[in-house]
Amino acid sequence: MHLTRAYTPFLQAVLRGPTCHRHSIRSNLVRHFERKHLLLASHRNLSISTPRRAQYSRFDDNPNRPRPPTGLQKRDVIIYTLGVGSIVYYIFHLEQVPETGRWRFMDVSARFEASLWEASYTDLSNQFLGKLLPPSHVITQQVHRIVSRILEANDLGTLRGDQRTPPPTRAVPQPSFGFTDGGGDEGPPDLWDPDATGHGAVSGTASRREWNLLVVNDEKVVNAMAAPGVLAHSESFNDASVILATSDEAPIVVFTGILPVARDEQGLAAILGHEIGHVVARHAAERYSYSKVLIALAWLADLIGLPFGVGEIMTTLLMELPHSRKQEYEADKIGLNLSARACFDPTAAPEMFKRLGSLERSGGGLNVSFLNTHPASDERVKQLQALLPEAFTVRASACGGMSDYLGDFGDAAGLGRGVRSPLL
Repeated sequence: MHLTRAYTPFLQAVLRGPTCHRHSIRSNLVRHFERKHLLLASHRNLSISTPRRAQYSRFDDNPNRPRPPTGLQKRDVIIYTLGVGSIVYYIFHLEQVPETGRWRFMDVSARFEASLWEASYTDLSNQFLGKLLPPSHVITQQVHRIVSRILEANDLGTLRGDQRTPPPTRAVPQPSFGFTDGGGDEGPPDLWDPDATGHGAVSGTASRREWNLLVVNDEKVVNAMAAPGVLAHSESFNDASVILATSDEAPIVVFTGILPVARDEQGLAAILGHEIGHVVARHAAERYSYSKVLIALAWLADLIGLPFGVGEIMTTLLMELPHSRKQEYEADKIGLNLSARACFDPTAAPEMFKRLGSLERSGGGLNVSFLNTHPASDERVKQLQALLPEAFTVRASACGGMSDYLGDFGDAAGLGRGVRSPLL
């Protein structure tokens, strides 16, 4: 307002003057006011400090917050080193299961595997001490005869208390399974000899295992199991066998509750062949080795920020349980060939699993395949039926095709070959 009052006489003179003069004065006056306005505006924004640059801050506006260091830190180097070392360790401990050719991770020796079972075997003996059937019991004798046939036919050792002299180690006719012996010709896979891999097999040396049979009188337990022991090394001198070291017994445990499912000797041979197949394939040691991989993966899942427990659940559902079912399928195949090589009927295996499946369904409960450690019995029956031609080939090569005609002669000789004797 004060500017307007100061210039009032001048403005009145301009307005009374000639038209051309008024236009010129008016233009000069406008420019004067514009310069005055800019000067006042610049005076209001005058500052003696240096203008700040634009700065982006994610969490706060503190300009003194230290920036994260660049490059690999000590923690990252440790993690990467452990990761690369674990991968190399895993690769160098891969091996194939001789009987099936399946690749697996194995970093446990046979002797350490046997030591894992020593405490369990002692606990089993003490737990069922009052329920063990004596060796003279008719059921124990039947089971003893079946187990002995399977072990001796496959050169897996002898049962403790067996009065017969064990035959010398021999090459048992076997199908090729698609493997080669290194010279291009197909040949049978090596017989089970865990120590041969770790210490080297010496020519003229045989490794034989002594097994101990436990028959538990418990009709509520529908189960059977076999566990590894420590091999006894023997060396041949002119067909004479000299024991160099005493073995710890490898236990075979049979509960009487499994006998109705087995129904006869052929069915029990299928069950025992499956359980011994787990030992032949060293599944217990494989599970112990595989548990380290599962622990490492669960730890890695927690490290990358997954919620607590999610990594463990994922490794259990996606790796541990499928791996367990894979081992069961593998033991079915190995056990079928073990019993067939002992001249038992291969068709007894799928028939036994049909009865087991009926028993499982009668028990009720939720039966979800991907939540179980064992495959569904119906699926196992399908696989075993597909493997029957191979099993019959094994049986024919080992038994000379005569097992179907032994009949009562085999039963009288104590061999029981081709005979479906009911279990007592």
